[in-house]
Amino acid sequence: MKIQSRLTRAALAAAALSLLALASCAKDVGDRELAQAYSFYLNAPTTLTKVLATSNTENFVAESLSNPDGSYTRKTEINQADKTSKITATFRDYHPASAKTVSIDGEVVMTSLGAVFSLNGSLTYKGMLPKTLTFKNASLRQGKSDDGQVSFSPVKGTVVADRRVLTVDEFFTEILK
Repeated sequence: MKIQSRLTRAALAAAALSLLALASCAKDVGDRELAQAYSFYLNAPTTLTKVLATSNTENFVAESLSNPDGSYTRKTEINQADKTSKITATFRDYHPASAKTVSIDGEVVMTSLGAVFSLNGSLTYKGMLPKTLTFKNASLRQGKSDDGQVSFSPVKGTVVADRRVLTVDEFFTEILK
C-alpha cells in the first residue's frame, strides 16, 4: 500500500513538473502578432453594410450597423451637447476576410471626451495568437501633425495580450508604427 501511494505521489509530482516546464516554454505574443490582431479590429468597420437602427435628435445621434451575417456590430452614440461619443464594437464568431480560419469574439468600447479617446474591453481570438487582447483605459489624444494630418498620441492605460502587458505608448508607437 505504501509503495502504491509513493508511486502515485511521484507520478503526480512528475506531471506537475512537466506542466511547469511546458508553461515556462510558452512565449509572449510577438509584435507582428499583436499588430495583426489589432488590424483585424481596426479594419472590421469596412464590413459594415447593414443599418440596424438610427436615431437623431437636436443633441443626440445614434446609429447601429452590422456586417451582412451579424457577426460584427457597431453602435455609435454622439452627444453633441457635452461633446462626448461612445462606439461599441461587438464581435460574435467574426471571421476577418483576410483570415477565414481566425474568429473573434468580444466587445470593445471606445469613449471620447473632447480630443481624448479611451478603449476598454476584451477580444478573444481563435486560430491565432494572441488568444486575448484586452484594452484597459488605453487612451489616445487626437491632434494634428506638423503637416496638418490627424494624429493620435498615447496618453495612459495598458494593453494586455495574453500575459504580455504593454503601456499604450509601447503598443501604439512601437508595435503599431
